[in-house]
Amino acid sequence: MSIRDKLARLDKNSSPFREPEIQGDQESQNWIEDFEYELNARIIKEKNSFIMMESYPKIPIYSEVFELPFGSELIDVKYKIQSIDNIRIDQKILPVPYFKSINDLSPVKIDLNDMIYSSNDYFPDNWLDYKVGVGINSNDVIVKFLSLNINPVRYSPVKNNIEFINSIDVEIIYSEPELSDLSSDFDYDLVIITPSEFINYLTSLVDHKNNYNMKTVVKTIEDIYSDFDGRDNQEKIKYFVKYSIEEWNVKYVLLIGDITKLPIRTTDAYPWSGYHGNGILSDLYYADIYNEDFMFCSWDSNNNNIFGEIEEHNRMFDFINTDDVDLYPDVHIGRIPCSNSDELSIIVDKIIEDFKTGKEDRAPFWINLKDRFVHIEYFALRNEKDEYLGTLEVSQDLTNYRKLEGEQRILSYTEG
Repeated sequence: MSIRDKLARLDKNSSPFREPEIQGDQESQNWIEDFEYELNARIIKEKNSFIMMESYPKIPIYSEVFELPFGSELIDVKYKIQSIDNIRIDQKILPVPYFKSINDLSPVKIDLNDMIYSSNDYFPDNWLDYKVGVGINSNDVIVKFLSLNINPVRYSPVKNNIEFINSIDVEIIYSEPELSDLSSDFDYDLVIITPSEFINYLTSLVDHKNNYNMKTVVKTIEDIYSDFDGRDNQEKIKYFVKYSIEEWNVKYVLLIGDITKLPIRTTDAYPWSGYHGNGILSDLYYADIYNEDFMFCSWDSNNNNIFGEIEEHNRMFDFINTDDVDLYPDVHIGRIPCSNSDELSIIVDKIIEDFKTGKEDRAPFWINLKDRFVHIEYFALRNEKDEYLGTLEVSQDLTNYRKLEGEQRILSYTEG
């Protein structure tokens, strides 16, 4: 195995992390509200996120994502701290408030996490944390994403002390892949997956895509169910998507039919059973093909036929990813949720005609899928000469947003 060292280095000579400016609450001296960093502009302009675990101290972090080649193996992430400074404080750092349901109109609740605020230890535990996942990047290439979270500040509540770093060197060590990327003798851009009852009504859409140089192929779910193995029909479809990526170099997948015609995966990614209803419907299941080792990701690593499980640890939004789902799509995916051929024909013909002629640039729909309210919108894509290039579909589950009541006219970063 050949090993290559890739050095991801924040310039230690430019002191990218300077001393934090601590701002107090003007109305109450019990909390320190925020940190503001004056950071070197060549590296970062400011902290770009916070540790947002409810009841834990609100600590700023700097996050950055690196891309490693397809097939590579992460060996290690090493870091070196140049210096550590300290600031003595008289107040407590403001904890993150409890997150609320979007229809919860009660006052925001703020509590101290006893485990953290009664400890001499510094929070967070480490100066750097990371996670790994595999997905498609902005150039439509499947890569390994390495997400680094650098914690330039750590806080000890009992000691009333903040320690912070001036700079950090990060070294990423990974193995060279045997294959640089996926390649095949076939080359398609888009695969359309459909019940056989709709296939004759897709001819114009397929011709339209091919005429605009988006090479398109159609596969029926009946053929998929017959040709591919899987514990259920959803997994058979997912194995076919994997096949289409690896054998046909497909970048886009279009599902035809509502969930009564082409099944969707019900996940257990919402840990509060019964709070908003059990299960979350997700077509991302079909797009998230690989785990961090570039192996097939079933969304059920413990094989209990419950998919996308997460567990909440100590009600702090520190979730345990039971099924090792990275949630990175490995292919672009969309769905036309029609229930019969008439709906499909109307949608396909109308969208193509109006977008090609320039009469319309967007087409919104909203439908009821069982107990979910879903908004779908299509957008015409044009070049700088206003020439039609193709169509983009965007879908959103708005079920919970329809439950909103009253008003929220004051700035808040939580809903409700």
